Amino acid sequence: PSLAISGFELEIVRTVNGEEVPVPLYDHYLHHYILHMGGMDGMLHMEYLARNRSSGLNSMMPRVLNSLHRNGAAIDVTFGSAAGAEFRHNPHEFKRPFRIVLARPTTWAPTIHMINVLPPAVGNHSVPSKVPATYLPTAGLPTDDLAIYPPSPLLQCPCTPQRDLDAVAGTVDGKKPVIPFGHCSEAMRSNPSCSIETYLGGWRCCEDGVFLIDTDKCKHKDCAELPKSSVQVKVHFTYEAIDAVTAKPIGIDEPVRHIAGTECCDVTQNPHRQLGNVEYDVLQCKPGTPPSECVQIDTNVQFFDINNASDPLGATWLDMTFTSPHLHVTGISLELQDAITNQTLCKATRANGGITYGSSNQAGDEAGYLTGLRPCVWGGDDAPRFQRRHPMRTIAVYNASTQQTGVMALWLTTAAEVEDKAACAAAMQKSKCMRSPLCSACAAAAAETLYAAGCQPRTIAALCSQSGAATTSASSLL
Repeated sequence: PSLAISGFELEIVRTVNGEEVPVPLYDHYLHHYILHMGGMDGMLHMEYLARNRSSGLNSMMPRVLNSLHRNGAAIDVTFGSAAGAEFRHNPHEFKRPFRIVLARPTTWAPTIHMINVLPPAVGNHSVPSKVPATYLPTAGLPTDDLAIYPPSPLLQCPCTPQRDLDAVAGTVDGKKPVIPFGHCSEAMRSNPSCSIETYLGGWRCCEDGVFLIDTDKCKHKDCAELPKSSVQVKVHFTYEAIDAVTAKPIGIDEPVRHIAGTECCDVTQNPHRQLGNVEYDVLQCKPGTPPSECVQIDTNVQFFDINNASDPLGATWLDMTFTSPHLHVTGISLELQDAITNQTLCKATRANGGITYGSSNQAGDEAGYLTGLRPCVWGGDDAPRFQRRHPMRTIAVYNASTQQTGVMALWLTTAAEVEDKAACAAAMQKSKCMRSPLCSACAAAAAETLYAAGCQPRTIAALCSQSGAATTSASSLL
């Protein structure tokens, strides 16, 4: 049988005296994670790219994963995408019948982007209570929506004096980022993170093994005098076994529907490019600005999933099944709207509990840190349905009382293709395309009607092939 994953969760721990102790964000900060699962060949190729490409860790971004699929070394699924510090209060649970389906996976591999944010004098402490009291976040925080206790300055990956940013070559430390500079929307183009000439910090200065402190101040060149620290990441998957032919879980008559990540949404993204800049800077408001007005609001409209190889014009239909907001510290709200109707599809704010900040020194409730982001989840009866080319609007609001580098405003979304083989066959019969000697050309002319009936390019290609008429590849049906 195949596996149908219905959810997953993470935990970060350190083993102390034989017991696992949760590690707080002010100890080790999880910037983001991506979990990969699939066949051994794809995983080995991914590892090779990470070790040998000039872009290193950033080779695990979506562009490289897409290249694996094109080259036949497919990674079946990825999880997480860019979720990070909110991991303890960011449930990834999918409603029936939507599941992440894997056909006999053999290997899984995590990409973990974690930052040791402990002051050098603290080192690898065993439990939070051993952190000096002067470093622990304080209690009794102000309750005002914009009053946020300042966490570690290392969270946004500042570019230290040791980083070599070459504006001519477009490289950081001699490596070209997998997402080059210049992928910002028109509205974002003047933001410092959108140009290497004005770049101050973010994931491009946060590669594997890079120090986020000025290493010239260390006693040794490699800062060998600083204590080393180690933690463990645990991932718990919930799944069902399903019949590989019928896609039905054991003992359940309803087949599952496979879900996969979509392109939408990134508030920095140019809608005409496959990838956005991912990150941007929050600029400090002018002195004297009233606290209620000291915010930065950024808006962007992009397509739901226009860059799908099998449907380059985005005419096929998808059911939105899950979307999770992703913001960094000082984030106030993130809203996803249907850009045609202006209907709010999902909204997370501090006011509605969709965004939570901590108020103590306990793991999962770290004062001043963004500790939770609540996703929106739909089932088979209420999932919003859109064409891939449908425009979506993202509205991000950050506290601008201090400047922040490398923040993000993303919607991490999954969707299920709308495919009804019986309805598609009926629509094909009605269109008379299956009786045409040029079935695919006929279907291309009737594509909008066929897709609305539940066809996908592969379904049309299969029906044309069965009819014995002339066919083309699924990707050229439009």
